[in-house]
Amino acid sequence: MKKSLRMACWTLLSAILVAGGLLVALNVTKDADVMSPVWNPVAPVSDGSPAWDKNEVPSDPRTPPPANRSGTETPIHPTSLSRLVGEDIPYGPHACQRLDLWRPAVPAPVPVVLYFHGGGFRGGDKQNLNHGLRGEMLRAGLAVAALNYRLADTAPFPAPMYDGARAVQFLRLQAGQYGLDPQRVGATGHSAGAGIALWLALHDDLAEPDSVDPVRRQSSRLAAAAVFDGQTTYDPRRLQELFGRTTEPPPALWRFFGLKSAADMDDPRYFRMFEEASPLHHASADDPPVMLLFRQSDLSLPVDPTDPRNVHHPLFGRILKDRLDALRVTCCQLTPADLAAGENSLRGAAVVFLAEHLTRPAAAPGTQGK
Repeated sequence: MKKSLRMACWTLLSAILVAGGLLVALNVTKDADVMSPVWNPVAPVSDGSPAWDKNEVPSDPRTPPPANRSGTETPIHPTSLSRLVGEDIPYGPHACQRLDLWRPAVPAPVPVVLYFHGGGFRGGDKQNLNHGLRGEMLRAGLAVAALNYRLADTAPFPAPMYDGARAVQFLRLQAGQYGLDPQRVGATGHSAGAGIALWLALHDDLAEPDSVDPVRRQSSRLAAAAVFDGQTTYDPRRLQELFGRTTEPPPALWRFFGLKSAADMDDPRYFRMFEEASPLHHASADDPPVMLLFRQSDLSLPVDPTDPRNVHHPLFGRILKDRLDALRVTCCQLTPADLAAGENSLRGAAVVFLAEHLTRPAAAPGTQGK
C-alpha cells in the first residue's frame, strides 16, 4: 500500500513537471551559486510561443487597449516609442543568468514585468516570449524583461526560484540605469515559469540587508503577478489529494528536487522541501494582487489521473484563490469562458491587470532594499 501511494504521487508530479515540456514540444499548447543536489532551506525546452498565444494574432499598435475589469481604459504608449535596452544582460555570474530588456521610450521611470518561460524546469528559453504579449505590455507602458534561469539538470530546486528572485533584485539595483521604477515590479510566465512568478509573488522577502553583494540587499517582492497555466503546488502529497493515483515516474523528476529515488518521497527530511517549492504554501495577507489564467475550462477532473489536461487544470488556480480570498488578497481567476465584455483574450486581460496594478499611485509591496 505504501509503495503504491508513493508511486502514485510521484507519477502525477512527474506529469506536471515533465508533461508540461512535452505538451509544448507538441504545440499543444538567489543565490548565484549552483545549488547542491541536497536541498538547503537556508541557502539561498524550447517551447515555441506560449500555448495561450498559439491562435492569437499580435495586436495592431493602433488598436485601442481593452477595458480593464473596472470599466476604464488602460493608458497606452505607441510601440514606435519602445526599444530594446539590451540583450543577454547578466544578472548573476552563471551563464544561464541572463535577461533581455525592453522599455517604452518615455522619460519617466516605468514599471517592469519579468517573464519566466515554461518547459517543465528542463528546457525553454527567454526567446519564447511571445511578441504579441511583449508588444501589448510595452503599449501599456510596462518595461519587459525576459530571462533565462538555471534548469533542473544544472541546479535543482530552489535554484530556478532563487534565480528569479535575483533577477528582480538586479533590476531594482539597476533601476536608475535602465529607467525603471524599483517599487513597481511584476511578473508573468507560463507553466513552470508561472510557478516561479507565483513563488516570488507569495514568498517572503529574500533581501539580505547585510550582504556584501549589493544585488542581494534588494527586495525580491513583487507588486503584481499574472500567470498562465501555472501549478500552485508541487507537493506530491497534495497532488494525490487533488488528482488521484498514477504509476512510477521517470528519474528526471527526482532531479528537480535533487532526490535519489522515489523512496525519498516518504523521507520526512524532504517534506519541508516539497512545501517550500509550492507557491500555495507561502500565501499570506501581505501578498500582492494575483491573476491566474488557464486556457482550459474549469470542468470536472478527467477520470484518468494521467490525463495531460491535469497538468494545467484550473483546479490549481482554485485552491490558491480560495486561500488568497480567505486572506483578503486580490486574486482573479480566468478561463476563456470567464472573459468579460471588451476582453477578447486571456493575454489582453493579463496585460490590463498588470498595467492597472503596476501604474497605481499607491506604494507597492516590493521596495528597494537599503
